[in-house]
Amino acid sequence: MQLQRVLSFLFLTISLSTAQAPALLDALRSSGASKFAASIESDPTLFDLYNSSQVQTVFAPSDDTGAKVKRQETPAQEQSGGLQISGSLNTLADMNKRPGAQIPTKDSNANLGGRPQSVVSDSRRTGSTGSIKRGASPLRRDNQNTTVPSNTTFPSLLSIFSGLGNNVSIIRADIPYDGGLIHIVDDYNTLPQTLSATTYATGHTTFTTLTNSSNLTVELDSTAGLTALIPTNAAFASANVSSTNPTTPSLMDGHIVPNFVGYLPALTNGLKLTTQAGTTVTVTIEGNDFYLNNAKIIASNLILENGVAHVLDQVLSFSPSSTPSPPTANSTVIPFTGVGSSTISGTSSTKSIIASCSCALLVVLIMS
Repeated sequence: MQLQRVLSFLFLTISLSTAQAPALLDALRSSGASKFAASIESDPTLFDLYNSSQVQTVFAPSDDTGAKVKRQETPAQEQSGGLQISGSLNTLADMNKRPGAQIPTKDSNANLGGRPQSVVSDSRRTGSTGSIKRGASPLRRDNQNTTVPSNTTFPSLLSIFSGLGNNVSIIRADIPYDGGLIHIVDDYNTLPQTLSATTYATGHTTFTTLTNSSNLTVELDSTAGLTALIPTNAAFASANVSSTNPTTPSLMDGHIVPNFVGYLPALTNGLKLTTQAGTTVTVTIEGNDFYLNNAKIIASNLILENGVAHVLDQVLSFSPSSTPSPPTANSTVIPFTGVGSSTISGTSSTKSIIASCSCALLVVLIMS
């Protein structure tokens, strides 16, 4: 009950503050994000988007972090700008729930079946620090008349993950403006890339090599909405996985979960996922640690153009019950097209029994 009162008070406070809040660009300038405000103001498309009712949360890079607006071609700049905003109101408290939150952005270039790209908060990392770069101009706080020296270190209130598994830190939160809230961050979110580009850029070269040799690269880069589970190079070496092994393509399929974008907050304890190989992966959560079968997630939320990837400390192993067993040499799979579209798998003796039963049934029908 007390928690509900506190949350209600905070919501009321934010609502009242927002009603009296300044316009977006004014709020950005007074909060130490003047360069970001200038980049919005210089692009008519971004200006209209940021000042529309479609945007309620802005992640604004601080002037004092060394982050620079890259003047790119307009489409790329607008995509980057879309990754800094969300159409939902995301307070620090909302994003700080364990283990974090998925935050849909206004980057509509994702290959996610029509859904926009997301960034993901990770509350397990709260408490680290982010430093303002030396030589930068001092940061003026909007609620004080003091300035902060350029070598000051601020606590990271929360980490936000984007492309390549890069993360930014929220260093000031819940700044109201007339359309919602601003969070000051220490850099720009990184545009997501394909799975193959991500594994190459992050040094997971064995995964890259094995997907190439298994002829999976194009498929995995273009399939909408997947989760990739990436063992480290050392994990592959320990498991003696090589591109010459005929079972490697199936093994790699066992590290892909199709039709499911499993950002870390979506991985609940006991959740069972079916891989592209038909095997089962079970999620186990112990404190702040996430396990998939035998493997621990050691790096999470590498946001992809078409999903998300997590890095594992081991190659996944599967229990016999979750591993599809192919028919034996003397067996045949007999399709059954009735209710449920089941299949009957049996040996030659089993088929003889079925044939005998069918003949007996035919005799009965003739005699009747």
